[in-house]
Amino acid sequence: MPQSPIEFLRGAARNLDESIERGKGGLRADEQSLIGSIKEVIGYGERIFEKGLCLSSSKDIGSVGYICDGRWVIVRRGDQISISKVGNDIAISFTGSEFRVVRRDAGIIIGSRYFKIYLDSYSEEIGFNEYREASKRIYLVKKILPMVLEALRKADESFVKCAKLYRVKC
Repeated sequence: MPQSPIEFLRGAARNLDESIERGKGGLRADEQSLIGSIKEVIGYGERIFEKGLCLSSSKDIGSVGYICDGRWVIVRRGDQISISKVGNDIAISFTGSEFRVVRRDAGIIIGSRYFKIYLDSYSEEIGFNEYREASKRIYLVKKILPMVLEALRKADESFVKCAKLYRVKC
C-alpha cells in the first residue's frame, strides 16, 4: 500500500531528528537554523497536503480538479499527488519517495533521509546526517529556503481561507 504524503513527511521528520541525536556535540547557530528551516518545510508540507486533500475530497475531485475557486489544481496519479497554483509559479508535489516544492527555477526535494536544494541546473543533495557539512555550504540553502518557505506559507494561507469560505473542516 502506498504511503500517504503526510506519513512520508512525518517519517522524514523522525529520520532528521534521529540524525541529529546521533550527531556529536551541541548544534551551532547555523546548524540550528538549517535544521529548523527543514523542519518548517516539512511541517508546512504536512499541513498543505492535509488541507489540499481535504478540500479536494469535499469537492468530490477524482484524479484531476480545481480547488479554491480554481486558484489551485490538484492532480493524483498512482502514488503521485501534485498541487499547483494556477497561472503562478508554485508547485508542491509528492511522488511516493520524495516531497518537492518548486518556485520559479528553484526548490527543495525532501527524501526520507536527505534533502536536495536546486537552483536552475545546479543541485546539491545533502543527507540528514550531513547537516554539519551542509551548514558550511549555506549560501545556496540561504538563498533558496526563504523562497520555498514563502511559497509554502502562501499555499497554507490560501487553503485556510478557502476552508473557512466553504465551511469545510480540514
